[in-house]
Amino acid sequence: MGQVTHLPRSSSLSAPMRLLQEAVEAVREQSAVELPGPQALLECSVLLAELDRLKAVALARVADVDKRGLHDLDDVATAASWVAQQESGLDRREVGLARRLGRFAVLAEKVADGLALDDATRIAAALTRLRPLVDRPDATIDGQPGEQVLHAVIVDGALSLIGQAHGGLPDEHPLVGRLMAELRAIASRPESQLQRLERAFVLLAVHVGPGQLPGALGLLVDALLPLQLEDNADRAHRDRGFTLARKHGGAGWTVSGDLDDECGELLHVVLTAQRATDPDAPLDTASWAAHRATGLDTDDIRDLTGTADAP
Repeated sequence: MGQVTHLPRSSSLSAPMRLLQEAVEAVREQSAVELPGPQALLECSVLLAELDRLKAVALARVADVDKRGLHDLDDVATAASWVAQQESGLDRREVGLARRLGRFAVLAEKVADGLALDDATRIAAALTRLRPLVDRPDATIDGQPGEQVLHAVIVDGALSLIGQAHGGLPDEHPLVGRLMAELRAIASRPESQLQRLERAFVLLAVHVGPGQLPGALGLLVDALLPLQLEDNADRAHRDRGFTLARKHGGAGWTVSGDLDDECGELLHVVLTAQRATDPDAPLDTASWAAHRATGLDTDDIRDLTGTADAP
């Protein structure tokens, strides 16, 4: 167990912060075992929800420390180093999100309203990637007419992905009409392209499941950057290379190299199909049979130790 830190009370604290300290102390002193079962369960649920909300508030405060350089008051070079000195439990990923929230006001507001921090991190990462590629003086995005591409991605792309997340929605569904109007309003707002994308990505996160958000964001980003995506695929094809060598002494094989998208997909399909062969087949190894017997997802290609090769 880590050491419990008792913060000193200070008359210099604001009234809300003093109330927070007092409330936390009161809850800490409460004996949960003395509460009736339903009440204890309810209060535990509320406490967990408030923890997330409090972390969101803390991230907003860290963003303020970073934006105003308040860490200099403690002679600390960066906000991340200052947070580390506080032994708060915030990790570097969350501190990175806090710094980005200072640049994305709509996202920061949604985090304060309860948007999951993992979702916010993914949205901030996507916006950071797009930031140098939008709002260009030549009015293009990746060499394409910027406003046309933006409208297609925000309205058609986001609406399609939200519909898929709901299992497919007919055009006459009330949600489709509301989303269409909201997305069109976002696309036509008198704001920067990045700000409009921020609003669209936040709306997307509200309507798709957490497990669907990474893929949905990736599709929208790729749709905004078709030429860059094509260049990346060409580069992967040019840099492809693959070696398969027997280890010295015959104790296995060494595999190394880089595959382009087509070859990588082909290899994944072949290995996955081979893994699903009949147990009586001579190429169906004992380790793969044992892995199948656990009921785990066979889409993950694993080595003989059972460790995933790649995410």
